[in-house]
Amino acid sequence: MSLLDNQTYKKRLSFGRIDDDEKTVSFTISVSCNHDIDKQVLNDIELVINDLFLKDYESQETIDERKRDEKLAEKLRKMEEKQMLLEQKKAKKAEEENSKLVQEYQKKYTTKTAPISTKKTKKI
Repeated sequence: MSLLDNQTYKKRLSFGRIDDDEKTVSFTISVSCNHDIDKQVLNDIELVINDLFLKDYESQETIDERKRDEKLAEKLRKMEEKQMLLEQKKAKKAEEENSKLVQEYQKKYTTKTAPISTKKTKKI
């Protein structure tokens, strides 16, 4: 490779404040060189930037991952609530059916008898 043939390695870094991820900082790292370098150089530069300047920030990847996790947790919570409501409806319906069957059974098998007279008959 001649001195005129330069290579450029670029990487965009985005960070959000830990306490408010709407406040962001972005960097574009651009490393130009006239020879092959290890790609780890960009990672090392990213780590240095993190250590020096961004103590109160987290990477955009971390923010995105946290938001995905929060959405998933919310979705699971809603599914659990829906399942619980469905189970409650089933239990209530079963209880109503059971109560109805008991009432029908009692009506069918409970005999209505006329009260027995306890009056003594008088002999004349």
